Amino acid sequence: MTTAEAIILLDLPANAPSEQIEARFQELRRKLEDKIAKAPTPGLQAKYRESLAEITTAFETLTLAADSSSLPVLQREQQRTEGRGQTTEGGRTNPDPSSLPPSKKLKSGGKEFVVVAVIALVLLGAGGWWVMKTRAENEEKARIAAEAKAEAERQAAVAKVEAERRAAEEKRLAEEKRLAEEVEKARLAAAEKAERERLERLFTRLRGRFAELNVAYDAQVRLEQIAERNLVEAKAQVRELARGPQGQTSPELRLAAAQASAQERYVVWLRDVLPTHPARVARARAEELLSARAGDEAAAAVDDFAAALAQLQTDIAAARDRTVITGSVTLGANQNGVQWRLVDAFGLERRGTTPATVTDVAMGEGEVTFELAPYPPVVKKVAVTKTVAEVSADFVPARVTLRATPAHARILWDGKSHDNGSILSLTPARHVIRIEAEGFAPREILVVPNAGTESAQEVSLDQSAQAYALEEIRVLARSSKRQNSTVWVGYAVEAFLAAGDVLGALAFAEEHGAYNVFLAQPYGYETGIPYSVNASESVGAALMMIMGKDPFGADSQLGNTQQGGIYQPSHFSSYWETSKALCALGRADLVPQWIELASSRGVTGGEQGAKYPNLVASLRWTELAVAAARQGRMELVRAAFTKVLELTRYDSYDFEQFRVSARDLWQAARDRADTAMLEMLVDLALAAAKVEYNDPRYNRSDRVLVDGVHFFEWAEVLIASGWEARLQPYMEYILANNGTVEEPLVPARPVPFRGAANIAQLQPWLAAVAAKPSDIGGAFMQTCARIRARRALAKGQPELIRKHVAYTDNRYKQLDLARDYARLGDWKTADAMIPELHPTADVQAMYRRDFAPLVGRAVAEQLEPAQGLQRLREIGVPEFRLQAVSAFVIRLRETKDFTPEQRDLLRRIPLI
Repeated sequence: MTTAEAIILLDLPANAPSEQIEARFQELRRKLEDKIAKAPTPGLQAKYRESLAEITTAFETLTLAADSSSLPVLQREQQRTEGRGQTTEGGRTNPDPSSLPPSKKLKSGGKEFVVVAVIALVLLGAGGWWVMKTRAENEEKARIAAEAKAEAERQAAVAKVEAERRAAEEKRLAEEKRLAEEVEKARLAAAEKAERERLERLFTRLRGRFAELNVAYDAQVRLEQIAERNLVEAKAQVRELARGPQGQTSPELRLAAAQASAQERYVVWLRDVLPTHPARVARARAEELLSARAGDEAAAAVDDFAAALAQLQTDIAAARDRTVITGSVTLGANQNGVQWRLVDAFGLERRGTTPATVTDVAMGEGEVTFELAPYPPVVKKVAVTKTVAEVSADFVPARVTLRATPAHARILWDGKSHDNGSILSLTPARHVIRIEAEGFAPREILVVPNAGTESAQEVSLDQSAQAYALEEIRVLARSSKRQNSTVWVGYAVEAFLAAGDVLGALAFAEEHGAYNVFLAQPYGYETGIPYSVNASESVGAALMMIMGKDPFGADSQLGNTQQGGIYQPSHFSSYWETSKALCALGRADLVPQWIELASSRGVTGGEQGAKYPNLVASLRWTELAVAAARQGRMELVRAAFTKVLELTRYDSYDFEQFRVSARDLWQAARDRADTAMLEMLVDLALAAAKVEYNDPRYNRSDRVLVDGVHFFEWAEVLIASGWEARLQPYMEYILANNGTVEEPLVPARPVPFRGAANIAQLQPWLAAVAAKPSDIGGAFMQTCARIRARRALAKGQPELIRKHVAYTDNRYKQLDLARDYARLGDWKTADAMIPELHPTADVQAMYRRDFAPLVGRAVAEQLEPAQGLQRLREIGVPEFRLQAVSAFVIRLRETKDFTPEQRDLLRRIPLI
């Protein structure tokens, strides 16, 4: 490496002294050593080491150059060499010819040359020593200077670093101090702002709460005025009742006087307490502190005001509670539908049906009477207090054990079959219980048990091989105007049998001609087969009904041809509608019997007779030419229900009908008034209740009326015969089905027996059956009208209510009509009708108590509270008004959201 390259590599000036060269070298070496130590990869470390080696070589080159320039001989030789003339051609140097010594002088001066050479060698050695010594000294000086400089630089760097560190530390501390001051300043500002906001929120909340408390306090203060007004009204009511017809003896007056006295005590207490109550002082203190914006003190004062106001409300509620002179009584029984009568300590009477909760009952000792026919009444005392008193009655039926002989006998009671030895739960009334056994004559016994008792009864049946049956009844049919007219025997049938039971079978042979055989199925459907007999053979036709589950099926059989199906009722001709009688009635177990049809050729005259057990099927056929000595017969097998028999004939457009009347049957069977005949009568009577007349001259409503009259006519026959107990289950059946279709008693199809589905609604006139049989028909028709009237009520059409009940004028119509007006909220009309319902004042009061809740609830639903209250104030009868207001309040509290004014109104309502 040349000196120039070394100077460029170390980035030094051309005449740089050795000290500067060494310092520059040390600086570059330190930097490279640091880079080597910090290099992340071996490649970088190798590169930095190469650079370190280059600067080291450059430093050594410059040091040697400096050392050689300090030698004198070499310098002179160099100067001489440089001072000689030189020619350069092609880069070569040619010596000057004059500088060459002559060869002769060299030879002559050899000694001098040796001396000079020796001296030169000595000088060269001395110079070399001096050079080496000087070089070593210079190196030592340079080293010492470099070390001193490095130490100075290190100390300067350390001092600089320390100064920088101290400056940075001072700057950091100053910055931290500044930041701390700013943070503290911000914290103080935030705390001050938060405190202001807290106080503002506190005062806002306190002002709002204080306003609410003020409203509540003012409301409590106004209670004094309200109480005084109520006291005036209570005293006015006492004066009004005192002028009434009963004077000082009426329970209403005693109740009103007690309420007025309690209200007066309440007013006196309010006058004494309100002016000096702690709530008033607490209110003034809280108001003053809020005005002064004393935050925490104001909050404590408002809390004190709230506590004092709560105490005031508690005190007023306790004082108002001391004015209450009524309580509640919960009435219950172990059976549903028990009628109760409650007489409170003031003598006020209330009635209803369990379960019930009676409110506003005067505190003190009351009396409750529970009634459930046929049980004896249960009378209990009740102590009425502010809490709810509970009173209940137990009506325990009698337990009767029936043991029959033979052992396989069955007990029939209440429409159900019971095993022999069963324990029956019976009400304390007359019960007719039937015992049957195969091969024995059935027997009915009368059981009249006492409530809550247990007893046993032994019954023995008489063995008998003859089945019961009604004596033969002959019905004469007049000859028709023309032969070959249609004859109907029987009418229709309703039966419910087990699957596979045969209802009836008909087999007969006829003379030549075409025939149709029809058998009316249950529900009025018809099944039939046509057949013909030619001149050469006689064909037997069988028509058989196989009863199964609903819907019923039928098979028609003729020779080898099978026809099946159920046919809808059809028209025999354009002017004749097939009639139906559809009603499931009483039960009868039968042995096979015959219906014998004695006929002659052409049926030009003569009698047709029939032997009727409990008829369960009807036969209808068309005669063309009936051969002599032929007969058809129908076998009856275990039929479940029975119907009435009719013989009807028509010829062309002429219509004739013959009915077996119940009175005729009774007259024919009066000598054999046994169980079988009575069952037959009941079955026939109930069947007639469902018969729809065929005669187009009757309109539908007339048919209903006529059929209803027929039913109740037969019912009276049974009642007159002493068998009225047999009528009740059939009555219940009719009533259970009544109202299920548009036309009661004449449905297009019957409905299954529903037990007591609708009976509870119709009990009022059911009870009148035995007492007044002649009015049964009117009551029944009134029931039909009542159903239509209720439909009109549901649609909000009072005009239709009047229309539906206008045709009859009995008590039941008036009662329901009055109740309907009450449901519409028309108390004036309802109250005006009450004297027409019953002349007795007690009964009229009972009706008013029943109607008043209906009025109150209707008014609550139709009007706003204030308007409704004004409407109820117009009621002139006090007991009516009290009951109506009570129901009005209950309905309002159940269904309304109230404003504060409406709440105040409701607080005053119970005292009106």
